Amino acid sequence: MNLVEDPWIPVFFADGTERLVGLREALGCAHEVRAVAIEPGFVNVAVFRLLLAVVLDAFGPPVDEDDFVKRWQAGQFDARELDGYLDDVRDRFNLFDESAPFAQTAGLSTPKGESKPVSLLIATIATGNNVPLFGVRTDAEPPRLSAAEAARWLVASHCYDTAGIKPGAEGDPKMKNGKVTAGVAPLGQFGAVVALGRTLFESLVLNSVIERRGRAAIGTPAWRKLPVGPQWSEETPSGLLDWLTFQARRVRFVRDEESDSNGEGAVSRVVLTAGDKPTRIPEFEPHATWRAVRNPKPEDPPFRPVRHRSDWTAWQGLAALLAIADDGSNSGLTSSPVLRQIGALAAYGDLADDYPLEVMIAGVEYGNMQAVVENTIEDRIPLSVVALRGDAALRQFLLDVVVSHEGLANALNDLDRDLRDIHSAEPIPWDKGQRLGAVFTHRIDPTVRRMLGGLQAEPEKLDDAIAMWARFARRTALDMGSERLSAVPTSAYRGARTTDGASTQTAEAPIVMAERFFRSRVNRALKEFQGADSELMSEPKERVR
Repeated sequence: MNLVEDPWIPVFFADGTERLVGLREALGCAHEVRAVAIEPGFVNVAVFRLLLAVVLDAFGPPVDEDDFVKRWQAGQFDARELDGYLDDVRDRFNLFDESAPFAQTAGLSTPKGESKPVSLLIATIATGNNVPLFGVRTDAEPPRLSAAEAARWLVASHCYDTAGIKPGAEGDPKMKNGKVTAGVAPLGQFGAVVALGRTLFESLVLNSVIERRGRAAIGTPAWRKLPVGPQWSEETPSGLLDWLTFQARRVRFVRDEESDSNGEGAVSRVVLTAGDKPTRIPEFEPHATWRAVRNPKPEDPPFRPVRHRSDWTAWQGLAALLAIADDGSNSGLTSSPVLRQIGALAAYGDLADDYPLEVMIAGVEYGNMQAVVENTIEDRIPLSVVALRGDAALRQFLLDVVVSHEGLANALNDLDRDLRDIHSAEPIPWDKGQRLGAVFTHRIDPTVRRMLGGLQAEPEKLDDAIAMWARFARRTALDMGSERLSAVPTSAYRGARTTDGASTQTAEAPIVMAERFFRSRVNRALKEFQGADSELMSEPKERVR
C-alpha cells in the first residue's frame, strides 16, 4: 500500500460526501475538502500534522506576510509542483516496503522474536494493563486493522504512545535484560491547538507559520532521511519538519497473510519498541500554548507547554488561546504560534473580521506513570479573529466570561457544601461525583458556544452579547441555586438544633445564611458586568415554611 496514491485518510468534501483519499488527492483537492474526518481527535491531529509536513516540505514555509497572503489568495495548492514533489518521495510512503516501510523499521525484532496485538497502537481499546473504562475487548481477541486504519494509528503512535517499559529491539545498545524504558510520545506532553478554516487548504495554510529564514530553517522530514534502525537517541529537533515527523517509536507491522477488503494487506500484530526521545518540546512547536515556569531551575526552560484538562471545555481554556499580546495581562500564558500569527494577520487586514475560524483542541490524559490512557480529549469552538488581533473590548469580554463562569460554578459548589454541612453530610470530593458547578457548566455550554459563533460572525454586536451573558449567567446560577435549596427539608428553615433536639433559637436559620452567602458570591462573580444586567439582586429574607 502506498500512502501517496492509495486511499487511507477519511475526509469530508464540501458537497457533504465522505470518502478515503491518499495524500495526492487530499492535497490536490484540498480546496474542495471541508476537513479531515478522523476519530478520535488526537489521531485527527496526528494525520493533520503529517499533511502539514508534506505541504511545508513541498512548498517551503511562507517567508513573510506577503508570501503568506499570496498563498492564501491562490485558493489551492499548485498541482504541478505538488505532483512533482510527491513523485520524488513516493517510494518512501510504502506501508509494507521490505527495506524502508513508511514510519517503521525494516526487520525490527525483539530478542525473543515476539510481536504484540495491533491493539498496542490503539489507545482507546484494551491491551495489557491499558484497559479503558468499559472496555470489552481483551488481548485474547485482538482487532484486525485494514491497511488504511493501521496507517492512521501508526502516525498517531509516534505522537501519543504511552510511556513505560517496552520490549527491547535486537541491535539496540541501550537495551537491558530485553527491555527498555520509553517516555510518553511528544504530543502526549501537551495539549494540541489546531486552527481550522473553511477548507483543508485554508486550514493547512493557516497552520503554516512564517519562517523568515526560509526553507533551510525548517529541517528535513523523516521520509527524506535514511531509514531508522533499532538504535534510538535523545535529541533536540533542529527544525519544524524534523519535529512534525519525529520518530518517537520503532515500529514494524506484521502483515497478515489475508488481505483486507481492498486487497491492500491487513494488520493484526505489531512490533513496537522505544524510539527517539526529544530533550524538550521546541519553542517552534506550532500547536502548543505555553505557561511561564515560576522560579525555574537553571537547567529548566522558562516556559512549558500547557496540557488540556479532560474536565474542561475548549472555551474554559480561552485564557491561553487569547494570550496574544505581550502586555503582562496573560498570567504567564502565551498562545500558540499559529493563533498568534492569525491575530497578526487579522490586525493587518489579511483576514476578514467575520472569518469563520474554528479552533480544535485534542490530547490524551494519561494515568499510572503515563503508562496507561485515562481519557482522550477533543473539542472545537468558533473563535473571533477580532479577539485574536488584540481588540481589547472583545478579548476582555471573552476572558471575563470564563472568569465569571468559574466564580458562578464555585458559588454553586459552595452552596452545596454549606447545605451538606448543615446536615453533617459528607462533601462531594473534588475528583469524584458530579458537583453542582459541573452541572452549571453543562447547562450553559450550548449558549456559550452560540455566543462565540455569533460574535465571530458579528463582532460589532459585543454590547448585546455582554447584556445577554450577564442576564443568562445570573439567572441560570440563581435557578440552579433555588433548585438545590428547594431540595432541603423544611426543618432546615427553623434554626439549628442541639444534639438533644432543642432549638438553638438563632436569629437566622443556617439555610438562610447559606442562601445569603450564595447570592453574595453570585454578585461577586459577575462584578465585571454590573450595569449590563437589569435584574435586581435583593438579599433574601427568611422564609416561613
